[in-house]
Amino acid sequence: MKHSSGGLNDKWLKASVLGTTWAASEILIGSFLHNVKFPFSGNILTGIALILLISVNYRWKENGLFWRAGLITAILKTASPSAVIFGPMIAIFTEALLLEISVRILGKNILGYLVGAALAMSWVLVQRVVNLIIFYGAGIVDIYTHLMQMAEKQLAITTDLVWLPIFVLLVIHLLSGIWAAVIGMRAGKRLTGSSLRTISFDTTEQLPSYGGPFEFSRVRLVLNIFLLIGGLLSFSLAPWYVWVPLTLLIVWYWIHHYRSAMRQLSKPKFWIWFVLITLLAALILGSVQSGGGGWKGGLMAGIQMNFRAALIILGFSAIGKELYNPTIVNYFKQSRFRQLHQALELSFRSVGSVLQILPSARTYLKSPFEVVQVLMEHADRLLYTYRQQHQQRIFMLIGDKAEGKTSFLAELVEECKMHSVKPAGFLSLRTMQDEETRGYYLLNLASGSKHPLLQTEVIEGSEAVGRFYFHPEGLSVGKKLLSDFETKADVFIVDEVGMAEVEGKAWSEGLQGILRSYPGPIILSVRRLFVEPVIAQFDLSAIQVWDVAHTNPKEAFKQLYPLASKEDV
Repeated sequence: MKHSSGGLNDKWLKASVLGTTWAASEILIGSFLHNVKFPFSGNILTGIALILLISVNYRWKENGLFWRAGLITAILKTASPSAVIFGPMIAIFTEALLLEISVRILGKNILGYLVGAALAMSWVLVQRVVNLIIFYGAGIVDIYTHLMQMAEKQLAITTDLVWLPIFVLLVIHLLSGIWAAVIGMRAGKRLTGSSLRTISFDTTEQLPSYGGPFEFSRVRLVLNIFLLIGGLLSFSLAPWYVWVPLTLLIVWYWIHHYRSAMRQLSKPKFWIWFVLITLLAALILGSVQSGGGGWKGGLMAGIQMNFRAALIILGFSAIGKELYNPTIVNYFKQSRFRQLHQALELSFRSVGSVLQILPSARTYLKSPFEVVQVLMEHADRLLYTYRQQHQQRIFMLIGDKAEGKTSFLAELVEECKMHSVKPAGFLSLRTMQDEETRGYYLLNLASGSKHPLLQTEVIEGSEAVGRFYFHPEGLSVGKKLLSDFETKADVFIVDEVGMAEVEGKAWSEGLQGILRSYPGPIILSVRRLFVEPVIAQFDLSAIQVWDVAHTNPKEAFKQLYPLASKEDV
């Protein structure tokens, strides 16, 4: 069944929850690592992300969850106070995509997770090398190559050292990814083998603050793109006395209009690299390049490399800022990417609350499993809240005793089948004798099988509900349907939820689980007398109510049909 759905589908809901949690971790831990100047912070952040993704995948097994969560996290990363956002965005999404590709090809098993995590961690190194080449051009490769060749001569080494440091770093990254995958798999297995519990952590970590309002301009967005392209072309097409003043003019323009550009240039790291690369270029490139004017030619090459880096860093920062123009955002609302946009809206509204419950960065390093456990607990709750508030997927059919709730549901089931909507769950059908109710039997909607459920005769050791007693067979079947539900079904129906469930009996435990975990619409029939206790017991804060006295099955199906969609993006 494929048709349009106005709501956010379950896969994007889970991706939104996972992406929000991942992004909050990136912001919190990234801020901490930045403040303490911790080395290899990118590897640590990637390792934490891999642990989170792999462990969660033991509970949420949908295909496509990794790349969706990575895309959402990458966009949410722009909430970080850093002026450079494109690099981290590309890194986050690529790492998630590599893990997704690995488990798609090799399966959601040890090999798939190990290979995917190793590839994702290796991307940290690959992107660093690529960034250096993009920022500084081919000159940075020449500097590195000649430095290694000089080292070979000084140390009298006959082996080619050029690729050795990169190879050693690659091996370290591969092993780090494997280590993260092992922790993630262990955490995932422990999560599936134990019930989630709420854990209290110290959340006193200082969180970053974000900038104020900004006046967007589509004209400046286009201008920024042309300035970046034109500035880069000038390095290869024009002499130094053209590209030097042109670059300075462009940089001044961006600093004037974008505070983030000034923050980037004010960092000591930028100027340390500026001096280091300029000196190395003057000493190394000036001595090896023929016709390059000696050290003066090398010096000019180094200055050009730094000007290029400043242009790219500030240019992408300016373009990234303008891409948040509401006009551009509204375009995506109406496009085929609306699922992504809706997921992002949920995530942006929720990332602050997730930040508040996260443990301190130090706790991540001391107790990784406990952190994964509390994050999964919060993710489950957040998913449940999303489903209720943003899908309104829970329907409650209310009516008095013998008013026709089950007959209503039986007609609705037939309506579903006529339109290829697959129902699951069960109905409680009455058995009569001499116009008196003698009991109920359970009708399994998926298989059509019938099982005795309630009877007036005393059953020793069985739970009593008023003047009836639960039959072990029907009770067992109903509980199994609730605990091992058919996720391929389009709608799940539970007939007659009442005081037994409010008191923790009968379907109570199974209902708690299915309300949290079933991705599609759920229909509960409830006697009018028990509506408020059922809502309070199961925290049904956002539901759609059908009153059997004022609604017919055909009208109900029109509301149900869009939410039963299997459409995906």
